[in-house]
This record gives sequence, C-alpha cells and structure tokens, in this order.
Amino acid sequence: MASPSSTSPNVECEELWLVQRRVPELCMLLYRPFLYLAIHQPPSWPHHTAIASYVENCLDGCIKGALQGVQRHRHHGTWYVNRVVFSYALMILAAVKSRCVNVPTTWRTAVHTAMAGLSFWGKEAPDLARGRVILERVLCDIEETDVETTGI
Repeated sequence: MASPSSTSPNVECEELWLVQRRVPELCMLLYRPFLYLAIHQPPSWPHHTAIASYVENCLDGCIKGALQGVQRHRHHGTWYVNRVVFSYALMILAAVKSRCVNVPTTWRTAVHTAMAGLSFWGKEAPDLARGRVILERVLCDIEETDVETTGI
C-alpha cells in the first residue's frame, strides 16, 4: 500500500508543482459528467463507446491525483486537498462497483493511497476520518462482491 507523499515541493519550482497537482483535478472536474453517465446507464446504452475516452480521462485524472497523495505538512490547502483526494477515491470506487467501465489496474493502489492520507489527517479532522471509513466500507463491499461472483 502506498503512503501519502511526504516530500515538499521544490521551492524553485513551486508554481510548476502546484500546476501539476491541479491537472488531475481539472481532468476530474471536466470529465466527471461522462463518468456519471457511463455508471448510471444500462449496458445496452448506445453511447457508451462514444464517451469511453472521456470516462477514461476522468479515471486517469482521479487515479493520478489519488496517487499523488496528501502532503503530511499542514499548509493553507491541506483540508481542500484531502477532500479532493476523497472525491477521487469515491469516483474510482463508483466506477469499479458499477462494472460498466474499464478501470485501470492501479485503482486499488490509488484508493489505498487516498485512505492513508485521510487516516493521517483524520486524527485532527473527524470528517476526514469518517471519509476513510466510508472508502473502507465501499472497498470491502466491492471485495465481498468479487469473492461472491468469482469464488476467489
């Protein structure tokens, strides 16, 4: 399981670091409606193939953002970043649970990274601790369903 990022941005490249942190979030925000459609439409919906690349972009952004982790030092955006990472993980889990879209194989690592960050900051913010519990429950539900359907 990956742990949250503990490295600080290079002071010389802080602007670049900030932009790189925001790109996955912008992808998630831009393509989220397509993920919503893909998850909530029946498999026979004729537009699944038309929106597949947009759904993939959304999930790629969510996974990249979650894998970046959460900084372990407090800064002005700590709580915002935690909530965004929680959103990434929820969308990844929704896609996996739906079984309607192809999810990259790194999804589990991304969710565990998000959970580790929420666990770290959950000691100071009860809502983040509850967020980790929610992710854990959904992940357990997915794993139980996998065992029931595959027998593994």
